[in-house]
Amino acid sequence: MGEKVYVNFNCTFVDDAQIYIGDGTMIAPNVTIIAASHPVSPTLRAEGYGCNRPVHIGKNVWLAAT
Repeated sequence: MGEKVYVNFNCTFVDDAQIYIGDGTMIAPNVTIIAASHPVSPTLRAEGYGCNRPVHIGKNVWLAAT
């Protein structure tokens, strides 16, 4: 997490891979950042595969709640 990052209440981070948040970023309430998922294929999910990819958020970004 960079410098002067603001994270509002009730945010969730699922970090099975790296989550990088740049300097000056502001994150609104109830935002979820997920670096992990499961395959779309039911067969691969049944075999226990996961899809972990890093999340990189740049500098001075505003993530608004939707």
